[in-house]
Amino acid sequence: MNYWFFFVMEHRFPGLWKKFVDQDIAAQQYPEDWPNEKKNIRLLQKIQKGDQLVAALGGHRFVGLGEVLRPFKRTGRSLGIRRPGDVLAFKERLVVEWHAMPREAARPYVKCDGRLARLDTNLNRGACVKRIDAKTFRFVRARLLRAGVAPLAGGQAIQEDLEALRIEEGKEGKKGRRLVNAYERDRRLRELAVRIHGVTCAACGFQFGSHYGERGDGYIEVHHVKPLGSLSRPTMVNPRTDMTVLCANCHRMIHRVPDRPLSLRQLRAVIGKARRSGKLRLRN
Repeated sequence: MNYWFFFVMEHRFPGLWKKFVDQDIAAQQYPEDWPNEKKNIRLLQKIQKGDQLVAALGGHRFVGLGEVLRPFKRTGRSLGIRRPGDVLAFKERLVVEWHAMPREAARPYVKCDGRLARLDTNLNRGACVKRIDAKTFRFVRARLLRAGVAPLAGGQAIQEDLEALRIEEGKEGKKGRRLVNAYERDRRLRELAVRIHGVTCAACGFQFGSHYGERGDGYIEVHHVKPLGSLSRPTMVNPRTDMTVLCANCHRMIHRVPDRPLSLRQLRAVIGKARRSGKLRLRN
């Protein structure tokens, strides 16, 4: 696996990054017979399935992480990027699963200069990618995870959560097994929920990466707003409305009384009351 920096030309084409995230692509526009076309195409062709990317808008402003699902191809519908006198297709593209900065983030990017001062994040002459070393990738990834970007290793995180559920909730009998089975039926639900909601606890604001450093980067637990054990038959689950993310403490408090789980609103009220009384002091 190799690591790459991908330059998103947002300064010239506003809204380009959103198109990338919405359509799961990383794209570039190279006019046919342009002198630097072949050189840049060869570079894009080196990126293979499983490689990981960090995306930036230039100026060391990083906006997301990506994993390549399908290597370079000239294909797909035109992105229809308009500029005076022209419409650009941006068909030179990779299929990428992007994990972007949360939409509700106070700042839409993470500034990563200092140690990255030597990394040119303002590529020119039509270049949109640059190979980087693993150390640089991990440095940027850690910053993005702490800012709320969901981790790329969705499958591994799901397995860890499943194992934790088997160990910690195995004694609860059928309800615990139903919860595990529901995760196993659609493992992508967890990853989608984290991509949508980020890695900051929706109840108390705790973030594992800020408290535990690299060991906690990207970790969060996923909570079903409607308990799976209460469902009598398979139900479509919308990760945006039917799921949320919680730290381990808040997750346990919601389910502390198995037959009477709290809603997210109720738990927030409990936390607010404890904070106002001075009994609760959270470190993040």
